[in-house]
Amino acid sequence: MNHTTPTLRTLRNFPRDQKGSSVVEFALILPILLVALMGMVDYGMMVFANNELENAARTGAQYALQGVDQADDDAGIEAAARAALSDDTGVTVNISRACLCPDGSASACTDTCTADEFEPGRYVTVNMRLDFTPIFGHIVSDPTQLGSEAILRIE
Repeated sequence: MNHTTPTLRTLRNFPRDQKGSSVVEFALILPILLVALMGMVDYGMMVFANNELENAARTGAQYALQGVDQADDDAGIEAAARAALSDDTGVTVNISRACLCPDGSASACTDTCTADEFEPGRYVTVNMRLDFTPIFGHIVSDPTQLGSEAILRIE
């Protein structure tokens, strides 16, 4: 007859017992999986915000194409660009105009391009910037500046 106590039997069988090993393994890998998931969520949100900025800049530039009055309406261009955003908090909008010759050189809007005797084209540029702060990334990194620029010929 074996007179071992239940405690000794448990200790003897402990190295061979597999109960609970998957729970321990899961507990060890869970933090790594959560950090990877948080990084993917932050990256996805950054890509979404950048796409939204690109679309908003294009919308603002397209507003300027509607007519002569809209081409010079900075407030209207900015309002159209901001309206295309789901959240315009922290977004800066810069609008500029330039006249360019077909070769890409800058020219006064009243001049003609010397080589071709063409009138220079008038362009509007809508530049948008956003300091994107990731939800989980503020622990690890500083805000990332996202930006987009749309350039369209007005006339």
